[in-house]
Amino acid sequence: GRRILDSMPKNAVLLVNGDLNNNAVKYLQQCEGVRRDVSILGLQQMSWPWWVPMHRHHYPNITLPGERYHVSFPNSFNMKRFLDKNYNKAPIFLCGPWKHGDESAEVTYELMPYGLCNKVTKKGRKPPRLHTFLAKGWKALPKMNDYGPWMPKLYAEDTWEYVAYHDMWHRSVYSAGVITFHASQEGPETAKILNLAKTVCDYIFSKDLRRLLSSKKIYRATDYRGAGIIYGKWAAKKKGYSRARAEKKMITLWKIYLKLNPDDTELKPFIEGNVNPFTRQPIETMSE
Repeated sequence: GRRILDSMPKNAVLLVNGDLNNNAVKYLQQCEGVRRDVSILGLQQMSWPWWVPMHRHHYPNITLPGERYHVSFPNSFNMKRFLDKNYNKAPIFLCGPWKHGDESAEVTYELMPYGLCNKVTKKGRKPPRLHTFLAKGWKALPKMNDYGPWMPKLYAEDTWEYVAYHDMWHRSVYSAGVITFHASQEGPETAKILNLAKTVCDYIFSKDLRRLLSSKKIYRATDYRGAGIIYGKWAAKKKGYSRARAEKKMITLWKIYLKLNPDDTELKPFIEGNVNPFTRQPIETMSE
């Protein structure tokens, strides 16, 4: 909960969905006085018929465009209407998924990962300083050393400890995937985002973390493929040992990807020929 609140910009609107997300931040704010400037709205609570009439006065800077958050009841409003009315007033974040059954926001808005939450943005509009946004979002994520190693055997799958760790690692791998995607797109900040993506991949695909997360099926096949692309592109701009080491990681991750997705024949020639596709040159053997 503190990680979420500390990552929020001043006067942000924070939409929360799910017991863990809702209870953690609400306790800290209402019981310990943490980040009173952040307006926290529970999607589930807003759907109850008494909530908006009873709580509207607590949110003077937010427009609640109806008597209830719901997709079908009279005098209700959907999420698109809520976002349309409030998008230009303050930065809006979503922690957890959209409420089941309401897909209205997806017509106009999309989500960009930011720490344990997502920033709501207009479709097709990247943050003006994309590298800074991605770097801040990654910094806001908990890392292994913050809370100690995840030891799944200590907690049953129906405990909050298991859920919290599981969600945290899913979130970290997903955020890494988004960063690697933007690093593969051409633009004025591509070089800086590529360096960020390489740092992120060094962490997410370290041997210790890979051994831990692979057993819980946190990684997707495409995560290995995307990380390999980052190492290949980064290596193409380097020389010597740094280049050889990155290319070795590229091949290692792509071999794992092909085991999970053997029908993809695009990468096979580069793996079998030991070639970096971004230089079209053979990969040098590392000398220890």
